[in-house]
Amino acid sequence: MEKMSIPEGLDVSQQADAVVIRRSWRNLMVLPVFLFLIPWFGFLGFWYYHAFTAKHSPPMMFLFPLFHVAAGVGLGYFAVASLVNATNVSISTTSVSSKTGPLPWWGDRSVPAEAVRGLIVRERRGNRGSVSYALMYVDAANKERPLLSPTPRREQADFIAASIRTLLGLTESPSAS
Repeated sequence: MEKMSIPEGLDVSQQADAVVIRRSWRNLMVLPVFLFLIPWFGFLGFWYYHAFTAKHSPPMMFLFPLFHVAAGVGLGYFAVASLVNATNVSISTTSVSSKTGPLPWWGDRSVPAEAVRGLIVRERRGNRGSVSYALMYVDAANKERPLLSPTPRREQADFIAASIRTLLGLTESPSAS
């Protein structure tokens, strides 16, 4: 692989049969989420304590906060994943794969190398002006398919795309339909 400047937040390692690019998710911006979850779960604990200790609690005392419990658990899971997870992109002559862990997350993929005809980095705009960059591959039918879950930094997506192109011997990406 030709020498390219490795963007901050990425690590590149050579393994026996593949090059692995590791993108750490470590994001300390989720610390306010943890601070929010303390009173959130404190209130829910207070609520359920009274629901279970009252002599005749109506069923709604138990059912009403279930949505709030689910939202808190989901938000907590996201916050912990943002601190501990990393995505490994493994590039070999036979396949390109992405796997996220240690906490399970959606978006893991494995694509045979011969199926990758080109690569495209797509900008995604989210709520409140957030921007992320998805790495798509172009298949033999000239269709764009997702390869890597969106990353918040363009230079990381561009570096991963350039690394895959170099290792698979691809030229500039064809445009997908």
